[in-house]
Amino acid sequence: MYSGIGSFFREGCQLFRKNFGKLFLYNLYLFLIALAVLLFFAFATIIGFSSIYTGTPEDSLPTESIVLFFVLIIFLGIIGPVLIAGYQHLYVKLIRKEKVSFKNIFAGFKHFWSIWVTHFFTQVIGFGGTILFLLPLLILVFANFIAKLNLASLFFNTGYWFSHYWYYLLPDNMLPYLILPFLIILAASFYWACKLLFTGLAALDRRLSPGDAIYYTNNITKGFKLKIFLNLFLPFILLGIVLNIVTTLTEDIWPLGIIIALLFNLLNLFIIIPLGTSIIAAAYVQLSDQFDNYLPGNIVERFTVKKNSRNNDSSENNNQDKDN
Repeated sequence: MYSGIGSFFREGCQLFRKNFGKLFLYNLYLFLIALAVLLFFAFATIIGFSSIYTGTPEDSLPTESIVLFFVLIIFLGIIGPVLIAGYQHLYVKLIRKEKVSFKNIFAGFKHFWSIWVTHFFTQVIGFGGTILFLLPLLILVFANFIAKLNLASLFFNTGYWFSHYWYYLLPDNMLPYLILPFLIILAASFYWACKLLFTGLAALDRRLSPGDAIYYTNNITKGFKLKIFLNLFLPFILLGIVLNIVTTLTEDIWPLGIIIALLFNLLNLFIIIPLGTSIIAAAYVQLSDQFDNYLPGNIVERFTVKKNSRNNDSSENNNQDKDN
């Protein structure tokens, strides 16, 4: 479709390698912040447990713990999409050779509602799109149900119908009806993930409304969904399979199982997450720059709030950094 689109995986690896020390430090800071948040909720829960010894009724104990747990989940659900968008945008700035600092990870909070609403509608579209993928299979299952339904048995022998007859409504071979939905959901999930991968990032980078962010992302990924899957998702799927096999084989071997689990968590935190984000940033910058070059002049301003080429001069980059 466009010329000049290189390997997202290769450029992402180069970005990760060149900035490994800086990214390692930033991820360490994030880990310490996350640990502090978790410890805060843990201590709050312990205080809730200790209330049983101060004369508080026992029935308040599980209520306090459950409330704190849901508060933590809601807290992570609210700030997660915004923090991820800021984290990804830091990598985009690195590709464009702009100055970055740890505070850039939190830049998304300046555009909180735009990013969060974009994330919400992205999830809704992805879920609805997956249901549409499943619709033909659901129609076949419903047709099979109607074909075997015996209304006389249902209305005149209700007890027998509920205890025996409903078995006959099931397909003769359940295996296809179990495997097919799984494969369809898997394929649909990756399709929509590749199609709408950059919505939150575009909302922050281009200062777009949720509708424009989704529209923009849908357009820049046209013709490149397979390439995104092969460069981003497939390598980490294969890596995940290998790591899970190793974990399964060593989990009952003490202390090797604990050491392996710890190493894999460190690998995920300091290698896999930053490398994956580097690939996402490389894909976004390549696709968005190429798309901008092909935009008609009458709508170019709509999606180019600021110039996004990685070839900007240093003074322009510094001005952009101040704006962020």
